[in-house]
Amino acid sequence: MQTNLNPVSETDLQVRIQRIQGNLQMMQRYFDALFGKDLNPLLEMIDDAIEWLVVPTGNGGQSSYAFGLMRVARGWCRSE
Repeated sequence: MQTNLNPVSETDLQVRIQRIQGNLQMMQRYFDALFGKDLNPLLEMIDDAIEWLVVPTGNGGQSSYAFGLMRVARGWCRSE
């Protein structure tokens, strides 16, 4: 068994943990927004320079605004 000769310092470990927790929080917000009724939180997370493609149809576009319009047009919004 090989041991790590360069152990991570306490500060480095704390930075990594904070980064992981931040990523988890962002993913939680993403999935909440993805399956929610309100598009604004999802669109706020998407860079306006996005280029996207719907693989089965070959349709695509640019901008978070166009992505939002496509999502609404396709009925991807939750409708409880």
